[in-house]
Order: sequence, then structure tokens, then C-alpha cells
Amino acid sequence: MKKHILLLSIIINYSFCYGDSSPSWEPYKVISENGEYFCWVDFNDNDTDNYEWERKWILKVYNKDSILFWQKEYQPTGYSGGRLSDDGKKLVYIEFWYFPSFAVKITSKDNQDIIIKGSEFNILEKFLIETVSHKLWLYLYYYPQLEDDTLTIITIDEKIWIIDIETGIMELSEKNYWEVSGNEYEMNMLCLVAISVIVAGMSVIKTIGNVRRRKLFLKIKYKKR
Repeated sequence: MKKHILLLSIIINYSFCYGDSSPSWEPYKVISENGEYFCWVDFNDNDTDNYEWERKWILKVYNKDSILFWQKEYQPTGYSGGRLSDDGKKLVYIEFWYFPSFAVKITSKDNQDIIIKGSEFNILEKFLIETVSHKLWLYLYYYPQLEDDTLTIITIDEKIWIIDIETGIMELSEKNYWEVSGNEYEMNMLCLVAISVIVAGMSVIKTIGNVRRRKLFLKIKYKKR
């Protein structure tokens, strides 16, 4: 069920991406899949005179009893998100936008940060989805999965990448999307249908509201005559 909630989250995030929403630069929280750990990405100074992206940030990881496990200086992108490993030792951030120089960041308790470039996924330009001012590179119907020390990413060209988050080593899987997603496909489709119904419903409500406002405007206008 958690995976399907994550799917809904990424679909909603993608809807914002298509509109190229600006980064919020707000502190945010990430909880591990097993619920044993959580972390905060937050400001590490009181210098409110500077812009948020100019300020110092910190990553703090806690166990479920809110006892500090580890912390490290951190530079966010302005958007919230990430996957915290079940042992609480690694935070993996996957960038929505396509940048040749940046795609995945692995922040570890014991090791230096690992940066994986977008160019390393070898995605042909024709597959990248254009937004107002960016490009999307992740496969829409599959949220990157983190299990043990393995990150699974499906790119927009439907290639499946297996990444060892301990070393950053990437391998191209011989499996296809259907083998990876398994029986979750039907539930994922239901989630997509639910999102479509919600969006359609919001459009209908907005249209009805506009019609009512128009009628009220005309009524007031003719009364003044």
C-alpha cells in the first residue's frame, strides 16, 4: 500500500513538474520504508537575510524514538523528496528534472556523497519529455525503489537500472518493466484512473463555479440597468 501511496505522490509531483513549479526551499521530512528511521533536511543557520539557497543546510537522521543517529551538512535542490534506507544510514535523492551533470545523490553516514550524472543513463534526446523549461527522464508509472542497498530506477526509455547505493555502481538490467512491476501494474493503473477522476472532477467544479459567477455578474449588471 505504501508503494501505491508513493506512486500517487510522484504522479502529483509530475503534475507540478509539467507546470515547472518553482522550488519551495522549505525544510522537509523523509521516513524510511520500515518506519524505523526518519530524517529532516533543515536550515543549519539563522541567517534569514540570505536567500534560502545561499544558507547552510543540514541533514539529521533519527531513530523512531527521535534519538539523533547521525548528521551531515547537506545541500538540497529546493525540492523535497528522497528515500531513506531501512538501516537509516543513507538518504537517496532522485532528481525529477533531467540534468546531464546530476541525477541521483547518495548521502551516507559513513562515506562521502556519491553523485550519479544524468548522462550516465545514456538516454537519447528523443525520449526526454519537454516541459515549459525542463526535461523529464524518469518513467512515470514506476517510482524508484530502494531495497536494502539496491536502488531500482526505470528511465523514460523503459530501461531498468540497478544501482548499488554503497558504491554507486550502475548495472543495466535484462528484465523489462512488467517483470519488475509484477502484480502492482493493476493497482498502479487504478491509481492513475483515480488521479484522472480527481483532475476531471476539479475541472468540472471549476467550470460550474465560473458559470455561476458569470450568471451572478449578469444578474447584477442587469439590475443596475
